[in-house]
Amino acid sequence: MANCKGQAYSLNFELNFELPKTKFQKFQEFHLANPQVYESLEKLTWRLVKMGQKRIGIAYLFEILRYEHFLETKDPNSDLKLNNNYRSHYSRLLISNNPHLADFIEIREIRSL
Repeated sequence: MANCKGQAYSLNFELNFELPKTKFQKFQEFHLANPQVYESLEKLTWRLVKMGQKRIGIAYLFEILRYEHFLETKDPNSDLKLNNNYRSHYSRLLISNNPHLADFIEIREIRSL
């Protein structure tokens, strides 16, 4: 305890704050909680490739999933069923796990993580 003009006060305090989660951290949480999204994206992508599709955009895949599947998802970071912020990460994950898809899936630069 310190004393200042007869007043006692304590210098004990605690900094308690959390840094905001990055988009990638939010994606990781979503992906782990919703494995059905990746599975559906992968199946749909291969189906489109087999049908002769030459280029596939992840936005196109997301819209098909939204329309056809009405996916049930859990995302503590968003009220959306499929958050568009996760699209770039899913496209890279698809290519990472299926290198043959690199010629079909369009990739753009990630502007922010």
